[in-house]
Amino acid sequence: MGLDFIRAKGDRFVQKRDEARDEELNNKDLLTEIREDLVIALFHCQLEDAFTTIEAGLPLILRHVSNTDMHVLSRNRKIGFVLPGEVPALIDAMRRNNHASEFLSVLVVEPPGIDDTFTVKPKKRFAK
Repeated sequence: MGLDFIRAKGDRFVQKRDEARDEELNNKDLLTEIREDLVIALFHCQLEDAFTTIEAGLPLILRHVSNTDMHVLSRNRKIGFVLPGEVPALIDAMRRNNHASEFLSVLVVEPPGIDDTFTVKPKKRFAK
């Protein structure tokens, strides 16, 4: 009786083990459920106000004025502008990300160097 009992139980355990193994092997690939790539867009700005101190991490506001002009504001005062060559790309990224406002919050990534240009990135990342 002991051997028959073990054989009868053995089939059940083998089946459970096979189901668990098959379930483990048939899991979805991790790469199939990844989210859409997020792009950290960097934009270069020119400082106009020589008395303004800009450090990395400083929050600023970009104001969309026209298709070729975007002002950089600090404490509701214009301190510079986005380089004209980068304005169309910035406007396009804002449209793709459903950013309807003419204002965009940014953070300073690199402070101004000798040429008074500095780099900013949006506070919220843009989707690709």
